[in-house]
Amino acid sequence: MVASADFEHSEGADGAEVRFSGRLTLARLGDVPARLGELGPISSLDLSAIDRIDTVGAWIVTRTVNEHGAKIIGASEEARRLLDALASDKSEYRVHSDRRPAWLRTLDQIGTASRSIWHELLGIIDFFGAMLIALAVQIRARRRLRWNAIVTRFQTVGLDALPIIGLMSFLIGIVIAQQGAV
Repeated sequence: MVASADFEHSEGADGAEVRFSGRLTLARLGDVPARLGELGPISSLDLSAIDRIDTVGAWIVTRTVNEHGAKIIGASEEARRLLDALASDKSEYRVHSDRRPAWLRTLDQIGTASRSIWHELLGIIDFFGAMLIALAVQIRARRRLRWNAIVTRFQTVGLDALPIIGLMSFLIGIVIAQQGAV
């Protein structure tokens, strides 16, 4: 069975001396970060007894080194490579993001929904206004209205569409009758 990550600590003159063991990987980490955070000042981190380390384990070690000014002892070549890659990272990452109170999240959702409804309403009013303006322009210039094209569109959209609409209605009626019989 693969050993989970764990550590032992002893009090030194400058702070706790932490010795990791097992696999310092995401799958085997467990509660190590929480327990590590509960310790006081840490002076050194011994990585000589770990079986394996991944990016998450290296990130926890790097974060601890940056927080406490600790030194790293006994790191393997693989661990040293990961730690060197993360050494220049000074960003503030939180393991769990701060949750806002429920009433604040509710107000935010109500505000977002209200804003989108307002924009939708403005779009509808804009479309209706543009339609009224186009209608007024067409009424004012009746002579330019092409009645032949309008009647042709009515015939294409209305009269010529009756066979396909009739067929669809017939087939939907068959499906509904079959479902009703079952």
